[in-house]
This record gives sequence, C-alpha cells and structure tokens, in this order.
Amino acid sequence: MNKYISLTALMIAAAVTLTGCDVTTPKNDTKTNNTQAEQTKEITATIYLPDKDFLQIEPKEITVPLTKNKEKTILEELIKADQAEAYPIFPKNVSILNVTIDKNVATINFSKELLHMAKGSTTEDLFIAMVTNTLTESKEIHSVKFLVDGKEIKHLTGHHDMTKEFQRNTEIIKK
Repeated sequence: MNKYISLTALMIAAAVTLTGCDVTTPKNDTKTNNTQAEQTKEITATIYLPDKDFLQIEPKEITVPLTKNKEKTILEELIKADQAEAYPIFPKNVSILNVTIDKNVATINFSKELLHMAKGSTTEDLFIAMVTNTLTESKEIHSVKFLVDGKEIKHLTGHHDMTKEFQRNTEIIKK
C-alpha cells in the first residue's frame, strides 16, 4: 500500500511539474527584447555649458542614445541643455545639419539660425568653447570647424575669424 501511495504521489508531482506554469520567455519575446536593448544602447558624454557668471564653461555628464553620428547627437543634446538655461547661448531654432570628421577635424554644419546669435565677444567665446570642448572630448577629434548651411562663414558676431579650425581651450573650463 505504501508503494502504491508513493507511486501515486510521484505521478502527481511529475504531472504538476510537467504541466505547471511556464515562466520562461517565449523565443519571439526574447528577440523583441534584444532588439529593444540594441535600440536603447546609450553612451555617456561630457558637454560644456556656461557657468552662472557666464565667464567660463563647466562640464556636465549626460547620457545619449548611441547613433551612427554620435557627435551630432551629442551636439543636439548640448543645444537642448543650453536652451533649457535662463539665458541660452545658442540662438532659438538653431539645428545641426550634419557633422563630419576628417583627419581629426570635426566640421559642424549649422542651420542659418546660428547667424542670429546675440552679439558680443563673451557670447561668441562661450559658444566656440562649448562646442569645441564638447567635441574634443573624443580622442579622434583634435579641432573643430564651423559652417552655416554648408558654407564657410568669416565671422559669427564679429570677434573671431570663423574660417579657422578651433582647438580645445582648457583655460576657459571652470576648475
């Protein structure tokens, strides 16, 4: 009789185990989850924004989605962060048309709205430092060149020769 009860209990346990709730993820869901994970790969980047006195720039770490043109994505996030400030440096509605890198030089092609930047040497200095220092965080970028609608510009607000390449300026970074 004990053998019969033990055998019955064993069969019931086996049946419950074999037909119990399945907590494994179906293969289709795994594929979907992997695709979503690939789409949401992110990187940490350092952008530079003006300090509260508008005399220097300060680093700020951000997380951005990893895209084919990460430099463009990082600059778009820089513009968003700047526009959220009380006194933004970037003109309203400015956008990045594209960013190319050739021989360690990043060429940034801005929309024509860049030409509506507020006049003043401090504004221009901060703008150049924000963009240049943000992009030269990358080891593959040593200098930055600015274009507007695909064309070289001689001056932005009249204080710097914008036809030249700009290099990282560590002196303007707040310690």
